[in-house]
Amino acid sequence: MFTNQYIVTHRGAEPRCELPDFASFDFADLRIHAHAKLKVTIAATDSTQVALLGYIIDPRRPDDSDETIVQRLTATSASPEQLHENIECTTGRYVLLFKTPSAFIVTGDALHFRQIHYALPDDQIAMTSSPKLFLSYFDYDLQLDDAKRQLLELPAYTHHDAHWYGDESLDSRLMKLLPNHYLDIAAREVKRVTPFPEKTVADEDEVIGYASFVLQNTFASLTQRYRLMHPLTAGWDSRLLLAASRESGKGIHYYVFDRPSVAADDVAVSTRLSRKLGLDFAVVRPGPVSEEFAALYRREHIMPRVVSKTENIHYHYTQDYGSDVVNVNGNGGEIARCRYGYTRRPVSVDMVCECTPYNKKSEYVYEQLKKWYADVVPFADECGLCVLDLFLWEQRMGNWGALYPFEADIAVEEMSPFNNRRLLMELLSVDGKERRAPRFRFYRRLIAALWPEALSEPFNPSEPFIKGMIRGNATVRYLVSRAMSRGVLGSGT
Repeated sequence: MFTNQYIVTHRGAEPRCELPDFASFDFADLRIHAHAKLKVTIAATDSTQVALLGYIIDPRRPDDSDETIVQRLTATSASPEQLHENIECTTGRYVLLFKTPSAFIVTGDALHFRQIHYALPDDQIAMTSSPKLFLSYFDYDLQLDDAKRQLLELPAYTHHDAHWYGDESLDSRLMKLLPNHYLDIAAREVKRVTPFPEKTVADEDEVIGYASFVLQNTFASLTQRYRLMHPLTAGWDSRLLLAASRESGKGIHYYVFDRPSVAADDVAVSTRLSRKLGLDFAVVRPGPVSEEFAALYRREHIMPRVVSKTENIHYHYTQDYGSDVVNVNGNGGEIARCRYGYTRRPVSVDMVCECTPYNKKSEYVYEQLKKWYADVVPFADECGLCVLDLFLWEQRMGNWGALYPFEADIAVEEMSPFNNRRLLMELLSVDGKERRAPRFRFYRRLIAALWPEALSEPFNPSEPFIKGMIRGNATVRYLVSRAMSRGVLGSGT
């Protein structure tokens, strides 16, 4: 139970449940409890201690192991600022604990795909990847306030696969640490990672060179450590990762899931492309979720999300992979593709809220996004970023995006090569007009630089061009979405 999860507490907080597959590690005055599948790496000097939960990759040094990277971080990081500077180019799925005589923090990977929920009761602290593990460890009943309950009861919550927003967890005792933030344990407060210097519009050739270097070396490092699986679709992100895997692809198994809810384009395009490129490829038709798996799955979560993609997790579970298998995905790639459209105009909080499926029907979501908006605008201005891109990064990926890898932990380790802060910042430095729908000109140039033949099949050929035009313009998208939510336009617009 609680496969691939962790919980960190003060040493005196003993568990009130059985954790038979967990090991414990002491770190400063804390105790790390980690499932056997979750690797924990600890290093220390006379003045600095670092603990890694999960795995970390440095594309600049693809041969380096977790141990080598953690030892280097310990030797070269004298402050939280230096630590974040040292990890900004790293990829992986991890949590880092960092302690010096003057600082004690916890931080995570760029997208916080290794989740960090935390509680600060009295003088104590608890941090975990799993809210259900938190409740079980302390023998707590769920505390759910009325505003969150009202959100869970909205039809849109179920229809849109449980979209969650804000820096709170389901249980009222837990908070959620979002991307671009870290928890200052000593000060008992959340702080933003030091902003990057504002950048002018980048030279696209330089960004293409840097992104190619990072993505190719990420695959080079991954294939040294793990056996890789890589799903292919008709979309842009999986195609870019395919192109980046060209030099390492001989050891990668590519596949596509074929379920009733999967777009026909995904199966047809990936099948034709795999034949052209000579890939080790399969079309996988997962069966229905078994009762045995459903029971195990429900035990891992407070309110289990059972959606069509759960069949994918069930399939992976039945394959009984070893700990050396990693499933590569393209989560986070949309951040660089103007998912909510491009605009040079100021973005209002109403535009942000219109990017959710709730249309202000949830007071909880609205208040959470107002709070986030007030904090993110100065950060966006200082970094030269669009608020809508940061909304996708911090709110959508930090909450909904982190949910599927967490759910999949019962079956397989998930990994996104886009989970790299410096890579994302470099991609975002390119003019949004070149990154946006429907043509995604910059992405096309990047794929061509990595593997031109990967462009031999179309992208999402059944998607109407007008839909892409609307999605590419943030103002038009906002106006169309407002009109649709108010019944002025039909849902087919």
